[in-house]
Amino acid sequence: MKKLNSKTIKILAVACFSIVAIVVGYFVVRASPDSVGDDFDFPPTKIDSFRPGLTICGGEVKLGEETWTGLTECTCNSLVGWYWYNVNNRPACWSKTLADSVSWNKGLGNNTKEPGAYTCATSTTALKDRMVAVAAGEWYKIVSSVAGVSITSADNGSAGWSKISALAIADCINGTRDLCEGTNCLGTDATTITANLGTWALASSSSALPYCTGTGCSPSTGSDFWAACELTPHFDLPLWCEETNIFYKNQKVCRDGDTNYTWAAAVGSAAVAGHLGYGSCSGVGYSGSGGTFGSVGFRAVVRP
Repeated sequence: MKKLNSKTIKILAVACFSIVAIVVGYFVVRASPDSVGDDFDFPPTKIDSFRPGLTICGGEVKLGEETWTGLTECTCNSLVGWYWYNVNNRPACWSKTLADSVSWNKGLGNNTKEPGAYTCATSTTALKDRMVAVAAGEWYKIVSSVAGVSITSADNGSAGWSKISALAIADCINGTRDLCEGTNCLGTDATTITANLGTWALASSSSALPYCTGTGCSPSTGSDFWAACELTPHFDLPLWCEETNIFYKNQKVCRDGDTNYTWAAAVGSAAVAGHLGYGSCSGVGYSGSGGTFGSVGFRAVVRP
C-alpha cells in the first residue's frame, strides 16, 4: 500500500469535513419546524401553520401588517378570516365567516323590495378593526340595531345569528349604510332589484354580499362567487380545508359536515332572495328573505 504524505492527508480531512458539514447542515435546515418551502408555493393557510403572521402578497411571502389604511391584497391577507380573490377582473377581499340561521333582511317577511331597518355601529371606526370584528363574530361592532332590536356584545357569535341580517352586516362593514331604506326602494320586480343590488355589490370602497346577475347567476362571469369557487377547482385554499371543506359547500369549520348556502346580492322575485353554493359552485337557490334558515349563512365581500 502506498503511504500517504501529509498534504494528501490534509486534503482528505478537509473533504471529509466538508461532506459531514453539508450533510449536517442539510438536516439542520430541513428539520427546522419553521422552514418555508424554497419556492414559496405554499398556500396562505399552510404558511400560517409554519410561522403565524406570514401571508401571501403579490406572490411573495411577507409578514402580516400591523396597521394599514388602504385595502390591498397584502392587507386583506394579513387579516385572519379574510382572503383576497381576483375574479372576473374584480379584485376584492372575501370573508371566510359563515353564520347559520341568518336572514337576508330581518323583520320584513318575504319582501326583497327593501333592505330593512338597521343602523351601522359607530364605536369601531377603522375598516381593519371592523373586518376583524366580522371574522370574530362581534356583530355589535358592525351594527347597533337591526329591525328595531339593539345588538350588544351579548349577541356575539351564534347568540346573535337570529337577530342580525346578512344585508345589515355586509353593508355596514365599511362603516356606512350604502343601501337605501324604505318601501320598494330597491324596485318592484326581480330584475330591477337585482340590478340595484348588483350596483351596491360592485361599488368601490364598499362592502356587500357576493355579486351575481340574472335569475340563475350564470355563467361564472355573472357570479363572482362561482368564479371564486372555480379559481382553483381542486385546491381551493384557504376557503377549502384540506380535502373536505370545499368553498361552495360553505362549511364554517373544517370537516364540520355542516353544508350551507350563502346569501347573494340578488333575488329570485320580489319575495325571495338568492343564495349560492351548497351542491356546486354554480348552485343557485332562493329562500324567503325575512326568515332565518339553518342552511343559509353569509360571506361578505369588501372591495378596495
